[in-house]
Amino acid sequence: MSAPAATQEHQIDSIEKRGRLYVFSAHDEQTGKKIMANLSKYLRAHSKNGQQTVADDLAYTLAERRSMLSWRGAVPGFTTADLADRLETGSIKFSKASGMTKFGFLFTGQGAQWPAMGLELFEVYPSFRETFMKADQHLRKLQVPWSLKGVVDRLVQSPRTSERPKS
Repeated sequence: MSAPAATQEHQIDSIEKRGRLYVFSAHDEQTGKKIMANLSKYLRAHSKNGQQTVADDLAYTLAERRSMLSWRGAVPGFTTADLADRLETGSIKFSKASGMTKFGFLFTGQGAQWPAMGLELFEVYPSFRETFMKADQHLRKLQVPWSLKGVVDRLVQSPRTSERPKS
C-alpha cells in the first residue's frame, strides 16, 4: 500500500529543504573545476524530479568514498538541480590542503551541562589539553572572532560555575 499523494509531496518537500555539503577533491585546481563542470552536465542530463535520494547518495559518496586529494572544494546545496546551478557559476574556490585534515563537528549536547565539567580533563590530562589548544588554534586560523580558551576561561570564572546541575 502506498502513501497518499499529499504525504508523498510532504516527504519530497522536507527532503528538498535539507541541505547537503558536496565535497570535491582533485590533484590540482584546474582538474577540480573540470570535475565540477562534468558533474553539472551529468546532473542536468540525468536528474529527474523526485529522485532526491540521488542528492543524498552523491553527497555521501563524494565525502566518504572518494580519495581526498590535495586540492579541495565544497559546495552546499539542497537538490541536484540546485547543485548543478551552483556548479555552473564557476565561482567555487578550490584550496590546497595543508595536510591531512579531518572534519569534526562540535555538539553542545541535549541538556544542561555543568559549565566547568571539562576543566578537570584540561588540568589533569595533557593529551586533552593539547587537543583542546589545537582546536583553539584551528578556530583562530578560520578567523573565528572568539577564542575557545577565552570562552571556557570566562565560564570557569563565573560565580555559577561551581554549581553542578541538579538531578
